[in-house]
Amino acid sequence: MYAPVYATYAASLAAAGMGLAMARGRSPQQWSAEIGKQLAERIRSDVPAIRSAAIEQTYHIATRHRDVDLSSTVTALLHVYREDPAPRYRLASVAALHAIGNDAGMRGLSDHLPDQTDRYVQIISIAALRDHYGTDSYFDSDDVVQISRAILEGLNPRSKPPA
Repeated sequence: MYAPVYATYAASLAAAGMGLAMARGRSPQQWSAEIGKQLAERIRSDVPAIRSAAIEQTYHIATRHRDVDLSSTVTALLHVYREDPAPRYRLASVAALHAIGNDAGMRGLSDHLPDQTDRYVQIISIAALRDHYGTDSYFDSDDVVQISRAILEGLNPRSKPPA
């Protein structure tokens, strides 16, 4: 069950130049128990290539192997979402958080959406929130409602969303 994920992750580690030292000698079950912590550590890296590869790997594992617990990556992904100056990393963190799909991660997106300055990050964040919570249920934040309305008005200035 974990062998394909294990092989994919081991290959990505080798490609990123990190080696296989941490992966050697571990069973797929041990690997599954530790992968979230290992990815979180790499998501916090100051090296953009390592951070990018870890976020991408988190997304791929979360979308393909729902039985692997990646909740330990949520704090690191939210840090990227809040603090990274590059919109591409913030977008990637939204995709990974959405793929993981836990409430702490999605609540973090909602809480920090008002701080996002990039319009694409805002749009993708709102789409992820709508998909996770449904069309209306995440609108408990006035800030999120105002941002959503501003985006909709900006996309189609003739149509105004209902008040």
